Amino acid sequence: MKTLDQTSITQRGKSGLSFLMFTMDWCNPCEELKKFSWELEEQYINKIKFWLLHDSEGEMLEKYFITNFPTVIILRDSEEVERLKGIQPKELYKESIEYHLKNTIMEHDNNDPLYDISGL
Repeated sequence: MKTLDQTSITQRGKSGLSFLMFTMDWCNPCEELKKFSWELEEQYINKIKFWLLHDSEGEMLEKYFITNFPTVIILRDSEEVERLKGIQPKELYKESIEYHLKNTIMEHDNNDPLYDISGL
């Protein structure tokens, strides 16, 4: 899982799906999300990029209008497609990822690379 700024997300997350997690150090539900997000990252390796953004990323909090913690935003080709506020059951995150993976695959031509993981 990467802890990165907006420039990195924009450059490395242009194609495919990205799972952005906005957390705070003082937030207990955020810690719970971090624990099972490692499992999700392993399960969906090379299919979706996972990013951890914490309270030191004030500019990012403003850019994405983050007011609740944790907040997960799923991006497809750098565009927001889903937002989950507060801690949710792990299965809900998995269902969201599966839904967006299915729709991403259906929208791309088979000759186009779906995911650029060269910079990770």
